[in-house]
Amino acid sequence: MGGRDGTAWTHECYLGLGEKRLVYESWQERFLSDTISPLYFRTDVPHALRAEPDAASERRRWIGGDYHLEPLEFRGDWLRVRVKAPSDYCADVSSRAYEGWVKWRSPEKGPWIWYYTRGC
Repeated sequence: MGGRDGTAWTHECYLGLGEKRLVYESWQERFLSDTISPLYFRTDVPHALRAEPDAASERRRWIGGDYHLEPLEFRGDWLRVRVKAPSDYCADVSSRAYEGWVKWRSPEKGPWIWYYTRGC
């Protein structure tokens, strides 16, 4: 993980790129990008959708099963999302949308969310 002074760890093979520059992209930038598919939790356990970015905030619903997350805004370890359930990303189904906050990372495990790199 990068430091507050702009430093970060990288594999030594990237240090010999010559004129090509190594560019840092944060998880937040990557997850908000239009070039990736919707987000999903990395583990298949229910996650709470909260009213506010706080673990003590009202739980609006549990997220699990067939769903996908559309990122809207980051605030520290919290991400405001639109949840679509069931997921209509790779299927022509009728889904419902819910908005709220989810915890998206922790210092111990890093990002809790991910995307499928190959799409549908």
